[in-house]
Amino acid sequence: MNKNILMSSFEAEMTMKLLNYNRTFRKAYICSPLKAPTVNEFFKNIELARCYVNYATEHMCVYGKAPHAVLPTILGDNSPAERALALEFGLKLLEQCDILYVCGNRISEGMKGEIGKAASLGMPIVVFDEELFVTVKNIATANGAPKQQVSLDLKHTALSSVDPDSFIDRMVSADD
Repeated sequence: MNKNILMSSFEAEMTMKLLNYNRTFRKAYICSPLKAPTVNEFFKNIELARCYVNYATEHMCVYGKAPHAVLPTILGDNSPAERALALEFGLKLLEQCDILYVCGNRISEGMKGEIGKAASLGMPIVVFDEELFVTVKNIATANGAPKQQVSLDLKHTALSSVDPDSFIDRMVSADD
C-alpha cells in the first residue's frame, strides 16, 4: 500500500483499479466520519476514508466508494450550500451501490443519514466496530430495516481503525 495516500497517486491508483473493472465485484459505499472539530482532524478523516476505500478494494473484492475521500477538495464542508450538495451527491452515489460499510468508531450526523438511506433501500449494512453495532442496528431499524439487514464483521477490523498512520503501517506490514 502506498504510504502517500493523500498525494495524487491515490487518484491514479484508484483510476487504474477502476479501469480494470471486474463485473463480479460489488460496489461498497464507505460510510465514515468527515466533519471534525479541527482542520487536522478533518484531513485525518479524509485520509482515513481513502485508507478504507483502498483496503476494501484490495482485501474484500469490492469497489469502495467514498465521496468524502475526494469531494472536500472541490466543495467546502464549512459552506452550508456546498455541504448540502456533497451530502446529496453522496446519497445519490449510495443508491448506485450494493452494500454499505460503516467504518471508524463513531457515527456522525452525515453517517446517520447514509445508514438510514441504506436501510430504506434494503441494502445490506456491515459494521466493523463491535461497539457501534447496536447503534447502527438501531438507526437502521428506525428507518424500516429488519435487524438481520445489519451485520458485524470482525474479520476486517482494520476498517474500524481511527489512526491513518497505524492503519497504513499495519497494511504495509500485512502486504510484505
